[in-house]
Amino acid sequence: MNKTILTLIIVLLVLSLGYLGLGKIFTPEKNGVNTKIAPVSQADHQEGSATSSITVIEYADYECPACAAYHPVMKEVKKQMEGKALFVFRLFPLPMHANAIPAGVAAEAAGVQGAYFKMQDKLFDGQQEWSSAKNPRDIFIKYAKDLGLNEAQFIASLDDESLKQKVSKNYAEASSAGIVGTPTFFVNGVKVTETPTGETTEQIAKSFVDIITKLANNTQ
Repeated sequence: MNKTILTLIIVLLVLSLGYLGLGKIFTPEKNGVNTKIAPVSQADHQEGSATSSITVIEYADYECPACAAYHPVMKEVKKQMEGKALFVFRLFPLPMHANAIPAGVAAEAAGVQGAYFKMQDKLFDGQQEWSSAKNPRDIFIKYAKDLGLNEAQFIASLDDESLKQKVSKNYAEASSAGIVGTPTFFVNGVKVTETPTGETTEQIAKSFVDIITKLANNTQ
């Protein structure tokens, strides 16, 4: 990713969060809200080392432009910290995003076939394609086909009420924890409030790795 494109993404990230009234990325909740997130469980979608002393939890919304902008950064962070941290993804579909919940269900439906994070890549990469669609279902089915998933099983999962309830539960739990914006990150239960810097995806990821490491060291 060149410097110009990355700069435009960061500008979009800041403007989108400011426009939605959610504040800058990584800004702590105001008014003294004490954010206490739920412990990691088998219900969480996880990547990385389950035995690591570092746990990074991300709360994100598939329709959030800022989350899509940070997705390649997080992929690079995971690459740079391979074997050194557990990464947990928790969905927080914001009410102003009409297709955020259907997208979350599509990810869960892919997860039934072991392809949650593969569908996540498709959703973030194709965000502009499905986010404004009146009915994004056919687009999600196309993504499932592209991933080689069983189409009939995927469609059945899209209609599975338990998966819809899981997405709704994710939102409720994040809301009760005081989270208001996306993406929001925690390292060993401590909210990230420092903004990573850099001109390329790799540089921003390296800066974020340094932030994660520093927070992790302070919690051990």
